[in-house]
Amino acid sequence: MKFGTITPERLPRGFRYPVNFEKFCTATPAADIKPWFILDSREDADIWLDIVQEWYPERCLIPFAQHIVTGDDIACFDGNDRTGNPEVHLVHSFASAGWEDRGSVSNFEAWLALMEEDREEYLQQRAEDAAYEAERAAAENGKKKEEL
Repeated sequence: MKFGTITPERLPRGFRYPVNFEKFCTATPAADIKPWFILDSREDADIWLDIVQEWYPERCLIPFAQHIVTGDDIACFDGNDRTGNPEVHLVHSFASAGWEDRGSVSNFEAWLALMEEDREEYLQQRAEDAAYEAERAAAENGKKKEEL
């Protein structure tokens, strides 16, 4: 999996990405965590860093993942952490300061477990949407045949 990290000079002094994050991102085959994806370029990671620094200057957040469906929900490491196993914050970006917080989990492993639950819900919703669309198309086809 291609992944992007923040330009090293921009990281808070002493911050380290979790080893299990780097292992996850370099594993073959790449894990599917839809509806989330790991930021896949340094440019994207730096852009999201600029956004969170502008909108939430009192917080020290290191963005690493984005939600596909919402586009503005992101997962961020706690940039104040120096242990190498930082807490993960879920952030609804572009919300007013104080309203952006969507919760947190203890570390990257806990985030992965939460994302697995999110993935199951996402896949279930997609299956339901596909079934609905198939029913709708069949009904529309039946209606057209009746008109002939």
